[in-house]
Amino acid sequence: MKIQEQELFYGAALAQIVEHGEAVHIYKRPDQNSVYVINQKSVLMLKYRTNARAPWRFQLSEREEDAIRAELVRGKDFFLGLVCANHTICVLGAEELKKIIDFEVLGDKWISVNSGHNRSLWVAGPAGEMSTSIRHNDFPRKLFTL
Repeated sequence: MKIQEQELFYGAALAQIVEHGEAVHIYKRPDQNSVYVINQKSVLMLKYRTNARAPWRFQLSEREEDAIRAELVRGKDFFLGLVCANHTICVLGAEELKKIIDFEVLGDKWISVNSGHNRSLWVAGPAGEMSTSIRHNDFPRKLFTL
C-alpha cells in the first residue's frame, strides 16, 4: 500500500508516544480521521503542517470543531497535537484550547504556532495568545501526566 503524507506526520507523533517509556495502548477512532485514544483515557486529535518554518497555521474544519466540542462536553482528557513539519509537535490540552478558541462563537477557528531557534512554542488563536509558552518536550509527556 502506498504511504500517504499524513501517515508520515502522524506516524512521527505516534512513534514518540510509543517510545515514551510507559506501557501504551493506542487505537484509532473508526468514525474520525486523525483521532486516537491512548490507554482508554486520553483522546488525541492530530493535525499537521508541512511548511518548513514557523509560524505554522492550523485551520480547524467544521467537522474537527464539532469533534473537539463533543470531547470537551464529555469531559475526557482531550489533547490536540499539532505536528509542525519535521520541527516539533505542539500539544494543547482542553484548558489551553479554551484560552485561545471560543467554541461558542461562530467563525474561523485557527491556531498559530510560532517558534524561534531552540525556543519554546508560542500559540495563538482567534480568542488571543496564550500567556505561557509550550515546551517542545511537553509532547508526549502531557498525555501521561493527568
